[in-house]
Amino acid sequence: MWLVRRRAGRQTPGIGKLPLRRGEDPEQDQLKAKVDNRVSGELPREEMSVESVAKRGVTYVPSGEGKPLYLVGDLYTFKVTGEETNGALGLWEAVIPPQAGPPPHIHHREDESFYVLEGEIEFLEDERTFLAGAGSFVHIPRGTLHRFKNVGTKSSRALMMVMPAGLEKMFEEIATPATDPSAPPPPPGPEDVEKLLAVAPKYGLEIPPPV
Repeated sequence: MWLVRRRAGRQTPGIGKLPLRRGEDPEQDQLKAKVDNRVSGELPREEMSVESVAKRGVTYVPSGEGKPLYLVGDLYTFKVTGEETNGALGLWEAVIPPQAGPPPHIHHREDESFYVLEGEIEFLEDERTFLAGAGSFVHIPRGTLHRFKNVGTKSSRALMMVMPAGLEKMFEEIATPATDPSAPPPPPGPEDVEKLLAVAPKYGLEIPPPV
C-alpha cells in the first residue's frame, strides 16, 4: 500500500513550529487525496480519461472463426464489428469468386480499406482501374465511386475494413448465413440484387444505375 509521510515544518531558530495538521497544508492534502484515490481505484472526475470511462476488454478472434455471411455472390466473415470497437471500425475477411464483386458504388458514411491476402483484385476508382495483388493495400475515402472485382481464375481473399463501423448492419440485414464457409459462395440471384438496391440507401450506400 502506498504511504505518504507528512514532513514536519522546518524549525526556525528561536521560533518553535509544530507540524501542520490535515487541512492546514493544502498541497500535502491534495497529494494525499490523489494517492488514496489511485489506491482505491477512484480518480477525481477532472482526471478521468476516455480510456478510464469507456475501457473495453481485448477482442480476440482465432483463425478460422467469425460470423460468415453470403452477400451478392461473395463470402464475408466478420471478425469484429462496431459492438466490439465502440463504433470505431468493422473488419471482415472477404472471399471473392472469379469474376465476382459488387457493382460500382459510393459510401457516404465511411472510409473503406482493403488488404489483399490472395489472388488479384481489380479496383475501379471513378474512371481509373488498377490491379492489386497479394500484399497490396488500398484505401478508398468516403464519397469515392469505386468497385472491386476478382479478375483471376481462382478465388481471391482480402481483409476489408470500414471506419467508422455501421455498414456491417446492412450485411446482417440482407445477407444469408453461410452454411458451409469452406464451399464457394453461391452465385447471386435477381432477388439478392433487388434486396441490396432496396436497403442500400438506408446505410448511406449509393449504387448508381448502369450507364
